[in-house]
Amino acid sequence: MGVFFSKDVRFYFGGYDPGTAMTRFRQPLEVGALDNTTFTQAAERVLPDIRQDKLEWAGLFDDGADSLDAAVGVLVGTSTNNHISILYGTATGNRAYSGTALQIGLHQPAEIRGLIRSEAVFIIEGQWKPGAHYGAKQTLTGTSGTAVTGTIDNTAASTGSGTLFVHVLTITGGTSSLVFEDSADNVTYAGLVTLVATGKRSFATSVGSAGSGTIRRYTRVRHATGTGTSAEFAAVLVRGS
Repeated sequence: MGVFFSKDVRFYFGGYDPGTAMTRFRQPLEVGALDNTTFTQAAERVLPDIRQDKLEWAGLFDDGADSLDAAVGVLVGTSTNNHISILYGTATGNRAYSGTALQIGLHQPAEIRGLIRSEAVFIIEGQWKPGAHYGAKQTLTGTSGTAVTGTIDNTAASTGSGTLFVHVLTITGGTSSLVFEDSADNVTYAGLVTLVATGKRSFATSVGSAGSGTIRRYTRVRHATGTGTSAEFAAVLVRGS
């Protein structure tokens, strides 16, 4: 059983890292309630197939390049790069939740002679997807294609494909390619999907081994050959069953 401190939680929205100013968030996983039509019903029923997951975020106002203030000017009201990931723990393989989100509110209440606070609400499109991450944001450097993240050992291959969420925060030197790879023996790896980025952005893409639609036991992300000398990013894998 893993037990984590709040200081080990990370929050990424698109290609931004608002978690640096975050003081609190709530991550409700919810379903809609079905209105009762008679007084004789013992309990209120729910609509299990209609998810209403959301995120309530609070922090201090920050106008830096990675801040929520910078993100909202680009991502509010758009369906591009609007992915959210929450990482619990900083080690490779720790729990993460990811989803496609719409930010529906940003409030910045200020008190005289006090700090300015920021509060935001995000609605998740569908539901949060639980998975595992490849460590807190990290920088892979080099154009030889040998720079890789830590490896997640899933103990066995999956029986279905999965979804890879990647938040690209910074690219240095041009274009970088991030290759998601899997392996049966942690020795020989094969690339499943290549993501190309030139700057801040996020990806949510389906992944599965060629010809089988499954994901083999070991997985990692590699910084592939390109004009970019380094990439700062965070990645989450949501495997199939």
